Amino acid sequence: MWLLAALGVETRRTRIRSERGTRPPETWTGFNLSVTVKHVCQRCNNRWKSALEGRAQSFLRPLIASKASALEPAAQAAIATWAIKTAMVFEGTRVEGDWFYSTDDCKFVSERGRPPARTSVWLGNYVGNTVAFSHASDLTGSIQDGQPMAIHLTTLAFDRLVIQVASGKLPGDVPLNTVVDVDMTPGPWNEAAVRVWPSAPEAVAWPPAVALKDTGDASLDRFCDRWVGTEG
Repeated sequence: MWLLAALGVETRRTRIRSERGTRPPETWTGFNLSVTVKHVCQRCNNRWKSALEGRAQSFLRPLIASKASALEPAAQAAIATWAIKTAMVFEGTRVEGDWFYSTDDCKFVSERGRPPARTSVWLGNYVGNTVAFSHASDLTGSIQDGQPMAIHLTTLAFDRLVIQVASGKLPGDVPLNTVVDVDMTPGPWNEAAVRVWPSAPEAVAWPPAVALKDTGDASLDRFCDRWVGTEG
């Protein structure tokens, strides 16, 4: 897989960390970044995933290597679609059921070639010691009239590149154009991440002004927990 080669994990020992909600993080060192997907269904079609990998990797490789890039709208869309696909795959590694992303969500991505509604994607730059990182959490927020909103947050780090995907689901009777306000914890988050989905009409510059580190106000852990909500 191109990602393994880009990270160099095929030839060097790699520190990998995985977190899920409030559970203790798992950290290991090895030569392998492969994951076992325990939730497999019709949503995973190898043909469209292969085409997406080929389209996205030309934009992702420079970011993983920490090379400054101007991401045009097409690059933003390709990266965001790859990000949501990867978030869905990582969610499929969970043993328990009740997955946030439905088969319809995955079908939408494969057929439309873009993230589903109420999904946002940001990119950050990481200068810490973990080569590969994943963190996922399920949050419960609320919309204007107090109705609950389910939010699934996935943060991934591949060497110098950080990707954060936030997807929300509203009750079925709530219009799609309903305004949703989500609070953030204090921190330099506007300077530490650039949004690529919904994509901007012009190029966006990467890396952002503030790099994420292992400790401090702009740590990767704090970035994962920047959204305010009730964790489930």
